[in-house]
Amino acid sequence: MQKVQVYVEDVNGDLQLLDLFQDESIQVTSTIQDVRDIGKIFTDYSQTFTVPASDKNNKVFRHFYNYFITGATNAFDSRKKKRAELHINYMPFRRGKIFLNGVKMKLNKPYSYTITFYGETVSLKDLIGDDELSDLLYLTSFNHGYDNDSVKNGFENGLDFFFPSGTKNDAIIYPLITPKKRLFYNSDSPVASDFYNSSGNLYHNTSVSEQDIRGLEYTDLKPAIKLIHIIEAIEQQYNIEFTRSVQTTVGATRDTFFSSDVLSNLYMWLHRNKGNYNEYDLEGTELVTIISGFTQLTPTTISSFDDDLLTVDFTPIGRVEGYNVRLYITPDSASQSIDYTISILDGETNEVLVSSSGSGSRSVEINSDEFTKSYKFQISSTETIQYSTTPPEVEVSSFDNERLPVDIERYESDNLSIVNSVALERTMPKMKVIDFLTGLFKLFNLTAFYIDDISDANFGKIYVDTLDNFYNDGQYNKLGTTIDITKYRDITDHQVDSLLPFTDIEFKYEETNVVLMENHLARFNEIFGNAEYNVRRKFPNEIDRGSKYEMKIPFSHMKYERLFDLGASNSVTDIQWGYCATGEFNADTSATPPTGDYDSTTIKPLLFFAVRETSISTPINWINSGTPYQVVNYWRPSNSNGTGDETTAPDYTLNFDIEVDEWFRNDYGSDNNSLYEVFYKSYVEGVFNPAKRLFKVRAKLPPNIVVNYRLNNQIKIQDMVFRINSITTELTTGQSELELINILDDEILG
Repeated sequence: MQKVQVYVEDVNGDLQLLDLFQDESIQVTSTIQDVRDIGKIFTDYSQTFTVPASDKNNKVFRHFYNYFITGATNAFDSRKKKRAELHINYMPFRRGKIFLNGVKMKLNKPYSYTITFYGETVSLKDLIGDDELSDLLYLTSFNHGYDNDSVKNGFENGLDFFFPSGTKNDAIIYPLITPKKRLFYNSDSPVASDFYNSSGNLYHNTSVSEQDIRGLEYTDLKPAIKLIHIIEAIEQQYNIEFTRSVQTTVGATRDTFFSSDVLSNLYMWLHRNKGNYNEYDLEGTELVTIISGFTQLTPTTISSFDDDLLTVDFTPIGRVEGYNVRLYITPDSASQSIDYTISILDGETNEVLVSSSGSGSRSVEINSDEFTKSYKFQISSTETIQYSTTPPEVEVSSFDNERLPVDIERYESDNLSIVNSVALERTMPKMKVIDFLTGLFKLFNLTAFYIDDISDANFGKIYVDTLDNFYNDGQYNKLGTTIDITKYRDITDHQVDSLLPFTDIEFKYEETNVVLMENHLARFNEIFGNAEYNVRRKFPNEIDRGSKYEMKIPFSHMKYERLFDLGASNSVTDIQWGYCATGEFNADTSATPPTGDYDSTTIKPLLFFAVRETSISTPINWINSGTPYQVVNYWRPSNSNGTGDETTAPDYTLNFDIEVDEWFRNDYGSDNNSLYEVFYKSYVEGVFNPAKRLFKVRAKLPPNIVVNYRLNNQIKIQDMVFRINSITTELTTGQSELELINILDDEILG
């Protein structure tokens, strides 16, 4: 019989070995992608078992049965899961958490403790809880001014943000998606009087007298954040780390999903409320500005500025023991009575380290002796504050053991005032963090599990990759690609079941009732981007059993429009846009010429690919105070990650079904690289192959296999090779019940 060890974290944070009952059954079920529920992710195991109330265990659980010590500082808190590990013959098997359920008493004395062991992936859901995306503190690092210059820069180029770890290029962009204004392109001069000339005519012609009432202005747009930065925010908030690469052979690695091309230009649109920001998100809210544009005033030795990020690189020498960072603000005479708050933030996490509130001239400071640290500086108020002739100033001074300054370094900002800003804690779409992760995993058929092999370079991280890549990685496992369990198998009996769980699988986004989506539904009687894999249609007259499975993605999906010139040329432009509006066209005939838009609407969080178009031949008319501006570079919203060409589709799309590409207006057919074709087809159609079966067998697996197998290992029994659907193992005996799916010759890894 195998020996099982259970280690549990005590009140001091140390792992302690528990005493176990000799005959206690401890079973673990492992599965990564159950054919009966292909949309279920973050699957892992939990097992409830009992341990004796021995002296050792009583000490670990701090005599939990005695409620008189519940409030003591060293009491065992059963409200929280504790770190735990399962070992087999003192070899690490699984890491996770335990929950103390209760104590069984006999004759008024403790007899046993009932505990439940949870795998780490289950614990991830508990760790995140019901937190929303707007709760992710790291995202506030991407707050920025909302004014014509900032938005126009984000529209043409993208906004970069500076972190100690490096610059985040194009972290925020302003894509050509409007929540209210209807856009079109008409080069007629003037536009025909009988055409509703909404202010959204993008045609640029400075000779037209109505030039200043047409075109695009900054309040028409909302920003988008690169999706990888939401992933980074989740990692930082919950102290977890997702893999970016895995080792293949010795000295070689390959990228996993969060470093893949598909994520490189995938964005989430920051559209929480309908309408423009100046109507909803910014109305009556606090104005927050990260102060930027610092220039050096004095020679520096321990500090340096990169736009809004101060980095201090400090080494104690002689009598110099630490340093002080101070921010000075001097409002002008008209702003002297306005209350405001200034803060010094951690440059990496955006955590407020120290702040000061009031009116008039103010300063705030912090002392530190950390060798290398970065800082940002923030001012907030409910009213606009103009600065006097003395701009914001930052001072860094090293000090000695008597707190006297040794050397002073100064910087000055070119910021003139606190302005409206896009604060991501207010503008992130309303969505739970766990729903965001679940939706992303469903969208790209990803799988995830904690790496608990201490010898793995990614130990302690969460492996995340597509299901196909996960199975292909089986060739790099400790036990090799294939484990032969022929000699361990119980040949008394086994079961072979049909592998036809569903007749149809429907892939669908949240309903997005915007104008172009409704138009597509009315014309083609199908929802753009959704798909259905219909087994009965694929195998007519062969299948008449099973049920329908719905894979629902919690994001919105949008159809985009490449504009045609509505004027005399009637030619295609280089402009593609998205419109988040619905309902009837509202014409305002009181304006000259008449204007009109559809009704702005709210939608579920929208993901899209951003493609930067440069030097376009049909410039966009950008209007602000003064002369209209000609824009030739912009971020095009797209369902495809690239442009492709007339015959070759882009590498990835966000459509599940075969759809006509909006940019080239091409139907690439089965070569369209849809979500289904790239991420689901091999698995789904493999499962529905009429030659596939679900085998249920028993085997007594030795400790080396129990500890080291992975769910992407192939299992061999005699001359047949299988993929693991699930394994349930009794750890004390090695008795295992395996659900296996036979794989065909062209699926077997060498």
